[in-house]
Amino acid sequence: MDKTGEVKLAHLSVKEYLLSKSCQDGPSSFGISETSSHSFISQTCLAYLLQFDKPDCLSSSTIEEFPLALYAAQYWTFHAQSQWFHLF
Repeated sequence: MDKTGEVKLAHLSVKEYLLSKSCQDGPSSFGISETSSHSFISQTCLAYLLQFDKPDCLSSSTIEEFPLALYAAQYWTFHAQSQWFHLF
């Protein structure tokens, strides 16, 4: 299994649809703005990392048991910054 730390959609058209105005304004609740998605991901990453609140609780064995911890630690700032970038 390839662990790249990325969400991969079936096709670029899926991303375009989910970010489209018609999807966001339509009757379905599948649409989400890029700003909102970055905000949600950054908040989720931080909430996930808060479970590791003891000194020295993150180690190589922790990363194997909780692989999302590495992604969350490395990329929460990217998502936090991206939400502000898309506002302007």
